[in-house]
Amino acid sequence: MKWLAIWAAMCIGLFGQSTVSVLVRAALVNDRLDQKPVPLLQVHFRPAAGGAGVTATTGFSGRARLRLPPGQYTLSTPAPVTFDGVSYRWTLTVAVAGASQEIDLSNANAQRTLSAPAPAKPKRPSARRSLAARFEHLRSSVVTVWTDLDHGSGFIVSPDGLVLANDHVVMGADFVAVQFDPSHRVRAEVLTEDHDRDIAVLRVNLQSYPPATVAPLATAEALAAIHPGDRVFTIGSPLHERKILTSGIISGVQPQTLLSGININPGNSGGPLFDAEGRVIGITAFSERAGSGPGVSGILEISQAWPALAKARVAAQSDTVPSPVLLPVAPSAPYPLDALQKAATGTYHPGRYRFGEGGFDVQVVTPPFRVWLQDHRAAEAAWERKHHSRDRRQGSAFDPAAAIRQDHTDARAIVEIDAVPKVRPTKLTFFLQLQRLARVPLHLRYTADFERMQLFCGAHVVTPVLPVKAVLRTDFYTAAYSRGRREDRTYGLDDAFQGAYRYGPEAFNPTCGTMRLRLYSSLGKPVRTRTLSPKLVERVWRDFAPWRAAKKVFSNQ
Repeated sequence: MKWLAIWAAMCIGLFGQSTVSVLVRAALVNDRLDQKPVPLLQVHFRPAAGGAGVTATTGFSGRARLRLPPGQYTLSTPAPVTFDGVSYRWTLTVAVAGASQEIDLSNANAQRTLSAPAPAKPKRPSARRSLAARFEHLRSSVVTVWTDLDHGSGFIVSPDGLVLANDHVVMGADFVAVQFDPSHRVRAEVLTEDHDRDIAVLRVNLQSYPPATVAPLATAEALAAIHPGDRVFTIGSPLHERKILTSGIISGVQPQTLLSGININPGNSGGPLFDAEGRVIGITAFSERAGSGPGVSGILEISQAWPALAKARVAAQSDTVPSPVLLPVAPSAPYPLDALQKAATGTYHPGRYRFGEGGFDVQVVTPPFRVWLQDHRAAEAAWERKHHSRDRRQGSAFDPAAAIRQDHTDARAIVEIDAVPKVRPTKLTFFLQLQRLARVPLHLRYTADFERMQLFCGAHVVTPVLPVKAVLRTDFYTAAYSRGRREDRTYGLDDAFQGAYRYGPEAFNPTCGTMRLRLYSSLGKPVRTRTLSPKLVERVWRDFAPWRAAKKVFSNQ
């Protein structure tokens, strides 16, 4: 037993005191209190008693672990560390003892010297600054294309005013205009259309907007060099006339088509897709989304527009240049929001803004009346859902072209004239209903089909800010009861056009004397001209009094 105790004591003395676990932590802190670990730092331990030393290297976390025999050591770092323009080096005397020990290398125990300034490198613009510069240079080449049926983007491709756009925006349109910025809009002429590729070439007179620039088109060599992962950007006008930049990368290259995760809004359709050098490599065409996540946008390669451009250049030689006269635009000053909020709780009589003319229901909509209508309809819909949601479903009531007001116009100082075709039973249905034949199916028809309208201030024709036509689709519901069971029946009508012409706030002016509205129908109906009531003209004029007062205050500031 005596020899066993001696052997155990020797083991404890040998193994318990043989080596010490040492953890070295190297980290530096700058003036902003940002801490940075020092990776790949060589730390050398030299025993004071002499003999070979031990070297450890910190990892990316700035830490190094090693085991050392107990004793006095001189810690040093052979190579200095440079951080924020200061050179750091460590030389310490440390006593290693116990089972484990931690050593911190920091600003406090380092020798510091100012490092020599690095040789100046030529400054390269950052990608963000370069993109911003290209946007400023190219934004004047992108335009908004307005028609009476749709709107989209386009871009100028030649100094003589050729503009590339999507064909579906201008196809079948009677009115085509190009807007350069919020205050410059001119008529445009459609030179060529490629329905298969959804490409149209327009022409405008650039004399009306001298700052306009031409978007450079990529060459065949540049198109051949496109690969997935390339940076691209587009400039479009999805809301009103503001230019918006969207960037992304090429995710796929297919014959005649490029794929990208770039977001294409409806107003961006027809806009240019630029490469990192600012060259047009494609025309934005479509966007597909899966659920609520990001989707894939399809871009038609710019080479697909070359045949249409060639035809347009030939056609431009024989056609006259469009007029440079500027068209009216919406006022930049919005309608005062406080006045619109008061209108929602005010008292309006819809019948004073409406009248029938020929085969149309006509309604004049001012900003405060529009807000009142929306609030009133929302309250009616809530009441219907609460009290009669199961027993009462009716046909569509008069709606002031809500389907074609897709942009946010509530706060804009615009007066809108809506012309919606009336709906009547056919003559046969009307006759059979008079005979009280209850089982006769209901047949309805539109009594007119909107083509265009003209507003006269005295003998002068008022030019609209934007003439709009849209397809009117209406389903009428009737509730029938057979043997005590309810049967809902839907009766659809053939499509017809409705109109929504937007005018500036000065269009309805009591100083005009006599104001008239002329309506044209494409169903062979005679042209109908209505003399507007002086009370209606005065009412519309009064509705814009808050806007005129706010505009006067703004102009005096």
